[in-house]
Amino acid sequence: MSEPTFVSIQLGIRLREFREAKGLSLRDVKAAGMIRNINQLSKLENGHRVMLTYDAIGRLCDLYGTSPEDKYVTQQMFIKAEEDAEWWEPYGEVMFQNIKMLFTLERHASKIFIFDPLVNGLFQTREYANLLHQRDKAEDAKRKVELRMKRQAGFWEAPFPEVQLMMPESALWGDCDQAQLDRLLEHDQRPGVSVRYLPMREGSPPSLMGPFTVILFENGTPDVVYSESISGARYESRSEAVEAHLTTYTPHFEGWAKSVKEFQRE
Repeated sequence: MSEPTFVSIQLGIRLREFREAKGLSLRDVKAAGMIRNINQLSKLENGHRVMLTYDAIGRLCDLYGTSPEDKYVTQQMFIKAEEDAEWWEPYGEVMFQNIKMLFTLERHASKIFIFDPLVNGLFQTREYANLLHQRDKAEDAKRKVELRMKRQAGFWEAPFPEVQLMMPESALWGDCDQAQLDRLLEHDQRPGVSVRYLPMREGSPPSLMGPFTVILFENGTPDVVYSESISGARYESRSEAVEAHLTTYTPHFEGWAKSVKEFQRE
């Protein structure tokens, strides 16, 4: 199955909103003969590219009773979604399971809040990334680090979203050498970017076990919580999930965490 891109996600959200506004279920659309099966429409509404045509998207819009202007915009979005190819596609074989959507979402966000037990991938030096993958096969490690560097290069092009990064103090020791610390300090100087750490002597609250990333948007796109486990990446767009993570994150960032500028190696 083709992975979602930002435009295909937007297209899916738009079509689902049109369908729900009309009061139609997935079964209703299938019964109208517009799709082969319910699963096909479900995939489309969740941002995946499926075997439909430009005319088929137009017929869906007609069924949903959209205005001519909305129909035109939706069909143009479909064309763009079909043409989209993400920069990370050549690296699929070495990527963490299901992480691909994160790369798309973070580049279109307005604000990003990150908690990571290690130095987060957007802030890593090449040397730090190499150390993290030193036990991988040589070619896989090379590809993973190359992927990370390309992700950073694309993300930090202006304009980039507001970013808050928080990590435990332990992340600033060990493999985090002076070059990596300098990189964190450099990012902390960027407009709209703040890098902080939770001092070890004050304890790390158990509620902040991670990693997780909260991604906020301004254009009506649902906000998302991204988290990782050994089984792969997980995305939640329920407002309750987003609010729960922010409610936990914010007081620790504002009340417990210290600026990376205050960190000193003893």
